[in-house]
Amino acid sequence: MMFESCDNYENALREEQRRIRWLRIFTDNVCRSLLQKTMNEPESLEYLSRVKTLILEKFPDKEEQYRMIYERRFKRILLRKGIALSLY
Repeated sequence: MMFESCDNYENALREEQRRIRWLRIFTDNVCRSLLQKTMNEPESLEYLSRVKTLILEKFPDKEEQYRMIYERRFKRILLRKGIALSLY
């Protein structure tokens, strides 16, 4: 019984690490895309909407964290390119 619990814990930990690794790689790629692509404001909004959907599919209970960390990060990159989107 104790070993089953330990296996479940290890599996859950591996799965969480996999999801976090995916998030790190995905968001780094989004940042790279935002820096490299030429987009206007509507295109930027559409792109960030798709990004948010993909992230929240993997982390459905983390919308507040997404807004606080990643959305702000993405919008700061766009601001440097002259596209000012509301941070809230």
